[in-house]
Amino acid sequence: MKKKYIVITLFIVGAVLVCLPLVLAVIETANKDIIGGADIYTFNYVFFRENRGIHSILTFCGMIFIIVSVVMRSQRRKK
Repeated sequence: MKKKYIVITLFIVGAVLVCLPLVLAVIETANKDIIGGADIYTFNYVFFRENRGIHSILTFCGMIFIIVSVVMRSQRRKK
């Protein structure tokens, strides 16, 4: 498999891993029944602590994938 396809795949997977957990956390926050409404504090709780922080872990992994793909692409262009 060419390095080009690996870089593209890493970038796409990283983008999905950044966007999807954020959307899911917003949906879960909106579904919470809290007196006074769900706000940023509820979002922080859902994103960082609910389900052992799976949303934040997946987003962090997605950012790492994007950074790795950008670094691999920049190294390829230098050669």
